[in-house]
Amino acid sequence: MLQHLDDPDPFDASPALRAGVQRRAAQLRRRRVSFASVVAIVVVFGFATASFAWVRMRDDNIQRVHLADGTLTDVAPSEPVDIVLVGSDSVSTEMGGPRADVVMLVRLDPAAGSLHILSFPRDLIDPRTGGRMADVLVGHDATAVVDSVHLLVSVPIHHYIQLDFQGFVALVNEMGGVRLDVSAPIADRFTGLSLPAGCSQLDGTTALGLVRSRHLEVDGVADPTSDLGRTTREQAFITAALAQLSSSATDPLTLDRYARILGDHAVLDDKLDFTHLVALGRELRNVAPNAIESFTLPSTPATQNGAAVLISSAADADMARRFLIDGTLPGSSTPQDGAPRLRITSC
Repeated sequence: MLQHLDDPDPFDASPALRAGVQRRAAQLRRRRVSFASVVAIVVVFGFATASFAWVRMRDDNIQRVHLADGTLTDVAPSEPVDIVLVGSDSVSTEMGGPRADVVMLVRLDPAAGSLHILSFPRDLIDPRTGGRMADVLVGHDATAVVDSVHLLVSVPIHHYIQLDFQGFVALVNEMGGVRLDVSAPIADRFTGLSLPAGCSQLDGTTALGLVRSRHLEVDGVADPTSDLGRTTREQAFITAALAQLSSSATDPLTLDRYARILGDHAVLDDKLDFTHLVALGRELRNVAPNAIESFTLPSTPATQNGAAVLISSAADADMARRFLIDGTLPGSSTPQDGAPRLRITSC
């Protein structure tokens, strides 16, 4: 069987034949590599397309409301975007019902890579109704809220987003919580909030208790800063959350869960469609944590019908506009006499 191994005249391939065989082998290898690459591209593209369609379907479930013509201003893709953000005890597209626990004006500037957050205290007098900003939604709709914000600071508004408390809790939990560093132990015996000094991971329920606390104690001392202190805590939390959100995962499953939460707990203006949401998300990821600034509309304490309220002036509005446009902040204010000095930062 092995006699051929002793063949005195074994076959010897010529150099030309060897070169031809090598060329053919190389061609086959290239075809296999090329075919594998094409399959990979098709699979990835198909998965991305399916994910896009799925998130698009989730987007269709988000409540959207049409604001009165002329309320919202169109904006070019590269221009700063001003968004009214409302946190409410419920979501409604009808007049009446929910209370505006948080009212903010957020400016995202793609060119500068910055995010400026202007807060309106709950006790601030609404120039449109003469009532408090906390009641800006009671008996009114999204158009009225945007009109009130515009009257206070005289800047064009481009979009409106309203999120209820359950949505806030769900989003924080979906992010895996938010890490905050508090400079002293804080507690609220009415809500059960209790955080030690230092860095803590807050889940959604704890985070909601922090930003809504009305009876905060700092290292055992009652915080007398009231509504303004509450607004400052809201800003500190949202700044930390946005900084962490900008570096969070953007895989299809995570985006789908975010979209599902918005569908259940948010109301957006009908100009903020899927394409604009994706664009805003991309721009937000380009904002560095140190480019996020927050400020509260300056105001003066007053009394109205026996209740403590806050009133803003034209000079206060000018200061707020400067902050929104270029981040200019006035000198640091002195805390109220006896007020605990509480610092809350991301960690």
